[in-house]
Amino acid sequence: MAIQRTILLGEEITRRVLGELADVQEPRMSSSYLRDMLHIDPVPDTNLIEMTAQGADEEVLPTLVDAWIDVYIAARAEDIEQRKDSTVQLVQDELDGLAIKIEQARDDLELYRSQNDIISVKREENEVLARLDGLNKALNTAIEEEVKAKVYLEALRESIKKGQVIIPKSEMRSLQSLENELEKLRVEMVEMTKRYTMEYIEKQPAMRAIPERIAELEGDIASRLSEGQAVELATAEQAYSAARRALRELQQKLDEHKQKVSEFNRIYATHESLVEDLTGLEELNREAQERLVQVEVRQVDKYPQVSVIERPGSAERIGPDYLLLLGGTLAAALGCGILGVWLYGFLGHKYIPIDK
Repeated sequence: MAIQRTILLGEEITRRVLGELADVQEPRMSSSYLRDMLHIDPVPDTNLIEMTAQGADEEVLPTLVDAWIDVYIAARAEDIEQRKDSTVQLVQDELDGLAIKIEQARDDLELYRSQNDIISVKREENEVLARLDGLNKALNTAIEEEVKAKVYLEALRESIKKGQVIIPKSEMRSLQSLENELEKLRVEMVEMTKRYTMEYIEKQPAMRAIPERIAELEGDIASRLSEGQAVELATAEQAYSAARRALRELQQKLDEHKQKVSEFNRIYATHESLVEDLTGLEELNREAQERLVQVEVRQVDKYPQVSVIERPGSAERIGPDYLLLLGGTLAAALGCGILGVWLYGFLGHKYIPIDK
């Protein structure tokens, strides 16, 4: 209430009221004199105030209070509009500054991407990480191949120690054909030895060809088995060696590429920081735009609403009627005098003579 009183009776308001009353005010009226005439009284238990004026010229007082109310409402509207314009300008300046910063942040981000070959904002879609993923998959495959080659080589060596037949798959059909032929000839040889002696067989060219062919086949089969075993063992050793070499090369490439990934992670961290900066600026820009809309639409709602409950009328008396009070006083005094005389006459002692 003290703040409200200061505003309503302040120099600015009273000066404007004097201007409004230029045509009706008394020549002696000034700002200080006007403030002595004007009064503000709070209405108990409400948020209302009562604005009154006291003075000798009762015709001027209603006009004075009306002017006082109008001037205050107008001044308050001007103050709200000024505050609104000031706030709008502040928010607009903030938006202008943010627009410059956002544009600069976008330029910096685009330049950084171009300088560091960042082709996608998604980390996993960039070339360095795609290459790392490919190397990891290749390394896993190489490890599996190396294990398979080692297991096969060890199994092959164990089979050779046990005397098992080892031959490349490509030779299996040919060897099987030779063994079938050998088996057939051996059966024929057994049948011939049952009927003929070896001396007879050796003298007969047709018969002699059978044991010769058997010896040839046995030698050929033994040679093929030996060569096949050596070839299969050499092939397995070469496969294992190649698998180990491929694994070492992939591991070396992966180790070298990890350095690039580490550098890329550093670059991408800076990239993410630039993205976050831009996102933050854009968020601030959206918030500032929302504030601007709120200021333009709802600024008045921030101030308490002012309503005039009742204005003084021209016939309304503002302040006491001194003539009426004086007349009433004189009439009351005269009545009291007459009443006193009557009472004295009625109640006083009277002398009445009596004839004896």
